[in-house]
Amino acid sequence: MLPAFDLSATLFSESGSRRLRIDASVRSLVASARAHGRRPMQHPHVQFKTLGINLVLRGRGRYVEQSGQVHELLPGWLFHRYPGIVHTTWFDPESDYAECFVVFDGETGNQLLKTGLISAVPLVNVGVDPVVLEEFKHLVKRMRLPEPELPSRRLMLEALTFINELYDRARRNRVLDFWEKVVEDACLLLEHNLDERAPTEAVAKQLGVSYAAFRKHFKSATGYSPADYRIRRRIESAQQALAEHSVLATAAMFGYGDAYAFSAQFKAFVGMSPRAFQRRLQHQPELATPRPDHAQG
Repeated sequence: MLPAFDLSATLFSESGSRRLRIDASVRSLVASARAHGRRPMQHPHVQFKTLGINLVLRGRGRYVEQSGQVHELLPGWLFHRYPGIVHTTWFDPESDYAECFVVFDGETGNQLLKTGLISAVPLVNVGVDPVVLEEFKHLVKRMRLPEPELPSRRLMLEALTFINELYDRARRNRVLDFWEKVVEDACLLLEHNLDERAPTEAVAKQLGVSYAAFRKHFKSATGYSPADYRIRRRIESAQQALAEHSVLATAAMFGYGDAYAFSAQFKAFVGMSPRAFQRRLQHQPELATPRPDHAQG
């Protein structure tokens, strides 16, 4: 039996779609998942106008490049549909094929390819890992936020970060030992839902390891406990948000009960209050470097 992701029915009923307000051009971003079921599905010699980054979740198929080179499609493999490039895909109807994907409009896709932000290698092996699905679900959730809460430029950056993490997984897939991979996956999980205060023990449970061993290896690899690492990422994200939002709105955005609690932790971490940080941004747009050694609980 082929390895596959553990898929829930709700995955295929949720999707994200946004018109991107970046410049005068009409740009778009879509993230979704689909199951082809047991019906035949083939795209012979197609030429898409958009850029698609597709990840096989279940089943098998084939990807044929314009040159005629044939690649097997299996769970954990990522393949690209480049704008204007002819290729063929076929999905085995007996394998209950399913995939998730991120799609950019053609103009944006070509720009990303020219700048090297999208790989020119048609297929890479990301691997079957539940953390990848959590990453994808998080992106879809973020895409549903309105423009004032998540501006288009930040959403574009988050989508590219997700894709780059898939590329990184493909590069690291064959070289990481067990605990290195656990720490990598834990960092990704801890960086999500920064407004929540779920116990870090839940991350260890999700990754299938004991919390005592997880905490030991995590701190050895990163220099922080899992809780302090999450605070570090929360404050760094808050620094970016303060460039566009008030202190009160930023505090609420990251799950603080009030602006005072947020200000106290922010000052302990960064070395200045959020308001002082905003004033500094007016004269020094680049973000200040945080001081994680002073983070508190």
